[in-house]
Amino acid sequence: MFFSMEAHLDLPPPRDRQYLVTLLHVPEDVSGGPPVGTTWTLPEKGILSIPLPTYRTDNGLKGYRFSFTATEVIPEPGTALLLTTAGLVAARVRRRSCTRIHTAPGTLIDPAAFAH
Repeated sequence: MFFSMEAHLDLPPPRDRQYLVTLLHVPEDVSGGPPVGTTWTLPEKGILSIPLPTYRTDNGLKGYRFSFTATEVIPEPGTALLLTTAGLVAARVRRRSCTRIHTAPGTLIDPAAFAH
């Protein structure tokens, strides 16, 4: 028996979220499956399939129970600092390489003056 989930192909979920499936309850008569509290992350593409020992019941409240949560993904502080620093360095390098040279109108500029 499998419990499976897949994102809708026409309406993909936002990428700035993390989607988790957590096993909340296992029927008392079942053994050999994942323990309660096990969490799986839904992949961005494809199917999440969780193999489970077969359990038959007429009462849905006695079967397996799962929770589904979506949380916003916030970059950890180190990653945010690294990205910010890289952006500032890139801006400074660009500004230095784009230094303007002021000349009188009609003055020809020797291209060798720009060689480093």
